Amino acid sequence: QDKFYFVLEGAGDFTVGEETQTAGPGMTIWAAAGVPHGVVNRGDARLVILMGIA
Repeated sequence: QDKFYFVLEGAGDFTVGEETQTAGPGMTIWAAAGVPHGVVNRGDARLVILMGIA
């Protein structure tokens, strides 16, 4: 199933497949079904995300 990550607070490094990008508040990251993905909080601030499965 596809997933989305919406950043509410903080910033994180999101990896989807071979690409990594930093996302902050108000940004959305999409991960298609079957594609490896993950997120890392590299800062000292709290990272708060809303994740959904479509």
